[in-house]
Amino acid sequence: MRTKNFTNFLALLGIVLLTVFSFSACSDDDNETKTYTLNFNVNFAGGNRFDFTNDQTLQVTLALNPDKSSAGIVIENVEYYIDNAYVGSSSMSPFMMRYPCTNLSIGTHVLRVNVTWTVDGYRFTSQKENQFYVVAAGQGGTTADAKVTFTAAE
Repeated sequence: MRTKNFTNFLALLGIVLLTVFSFSACSDDDNETKTYTLNFNVNFAGGNRFDFTNDQTLQVTLALNPDKSSAGIVIENVEYYIDNAYVGSSSMSPFMMRYPCTNLSIGTHVLRVNVTWTVDGYRFTSQKENQFYVVAAGQGGTTADAKVTFTAAE
């Protein structure tokens, strides 16, 4: 009889311990949603505002804005596309690409940057698009600054 009581006691103890460990494994952190913010600036140089003549070289530089981004973000790679055609990439800061406008037709074009970044062991890809214009050499464009900045927050 004593052995049966001891066996029942061990079985009950096992159930209690299993229940305690099951609940302790489910902490509130498992259901927590983490939100990260990537904020970066893309600067155009080599022309007037968004206008480039077809004899200029478009230069694009991408920089992380650490004041508006989550802590610990690291940009690993930037890919550049003009009108959906891949034109280059950079994997070291400063993230920069140069592209001769002689390869582009007169008119409106779209620059897209795909930014691969990591934070806290997670890896993300974000993208941003912006239009720019190519005009014939000798034709006047805007008289604004030679740099334009646009920002993406993902």
